[in-house]
Amino acid sequence: MLTASAAFRTVALREVADLVTGATPPRQPDCYGGAIPLFRPGDLPGDLDPPGPVQVARDTVTELGARHGRLLPPGAVLVSCIGLLGKVGLLGGPALTNQQLTALIPRPGIVPEYLYYWAQTLRPWLVESASATTLPIVNQRRLGGAPFPLVPPDQQRRIVADLQAAQARHHRAAAALARVPTLLAQLRRSLLERALAAEPVGASRPAEAADRRPEVPLVQLGSVAQVQVGYAFRSDWFTAHGMRLLRGVNIAPGALSWAHTAHLPETTAERFAAYALRVGDVVVGLDRPLIAAGLRVARLGPADLPALLVQRVGRILPDAADRLDSEYLLLCLQSESAVRHLAARATGTQLPHISPTDLKSVVLPLPSLLRQRAIVEQLRGDWQRVARAAAQATAARSRLDALWQHLLRRAFSGALSESALADPAPGRELPELPQLSAQDG
Repeated sequence: MLTASAAFRTVALREVADLVTGATPPRQPDCYGGAIPLFRPGDLPGDLDPPGPVQVARDTVTELGARHGRLLPPGAVLVSCIGLLGKVGLLGGPALTNQQLTALIPRPGIVPEYLYYWAQTLRPWLVESASATTLPIVNQRRLGGAPFPLVPPDQQRRIVADLQAAQARHHRAAAALARVPTLLAQLRRSLLERALAAEPVGASRPAEAADRRPEVPLVQLGSVAQVQVGYAFRSDWFTAHGMRLLRGVNIAPGALSWAHTAHLPETTAERFAAYALRVGDVVVGLDRPLIAAGLRVARLGPADLPALLVQRVGRILPDAADRLDSEYLLLCLQSESAVRHLAARATGTQLPHISPTDLKSVVLPLPSLLRQRAIVEQLRGDWQRVARAAAQATAARSRLDALWQHLLRRAFSGALSESALADPAPGRELPELPQLSAQDG
């Protein structure tokens, strides 16, 4: 392993590599569709891509198209120097790049992988060196002056071997952490489904299971609530300030967003008091109601008011406050059964739509109000633990990436030791996540 005694000599990058800035061939049919990859920054590997050289790009060019740039050899290191600074890749075969990438072609005595790993430390230097424009740019001349740590080839190969082993462990840990959000989302849905699960009144059950879950009536939403649709305010009434209008664009699954807000003049809004929203109102986007994250349904809080209800948004108004809790209603409409029910009734291909009648036909379990609130509290606690686990996973990923950069810096300063690259202690690769309860209270 390397130690702090490793003899590094700092030279300018241009002394150890030829720098080639790419070019995009003209958009002519006979220039594209060949066998030669044309790399752009988006084609370079991301954090979760397997380590190793890159060979496949989104676009390819013909030999004619390749004449408009310089064909790069395998082993060239690609560095993004415009916009997204510091993204890098190691070429696995001949290729071209566009003008956002600069290729570093190692000269004799420079191990390509050594140059590639060093390039991964460049981002802070590039950011500091970029021209002060809206789109950060580091030109070829400036990049050529980057300080490069030079050691003999055999030492370069030892550093590469050490970093390859560390990168493999980094990739395994990153891949494991990348699965956490999906697993936590599944757990969140599972907790919801279990909390809402109910035995319908009159259903036959084994005698020994009779004390496990109370019988709960299943009712259609329309039997306990009405659905009000918003007013079709004219767009030429909209102003930059005044009363906010709650539109479909403001509703996401389980949350409201006011990033895109329309307003009415206060004097005009006074005429539409019947559409004034209240704290606790549950609203549903009726156009394109279902997205990947679920049904676009949310509950209004104090920060969302005052606001008026707009067309193509439905507000659910319980017939009696002592029968249906609004937070419990929100949970029911986020359930898999409600989503499936509404998905089957959505009409239209370009702009799927559900009607108030569709909403009122959703079936939900209706326990006592006390039981509804107990379910809400149980899920609030469980979901808070899920959120803490998600925050821990995000923090662990940040620490993992910081560790990789730390190892790279030590490697190119001659301070990499065996202990720095050792496998973590068992059970310490990922943070310990809190235990989550799936009980329904």
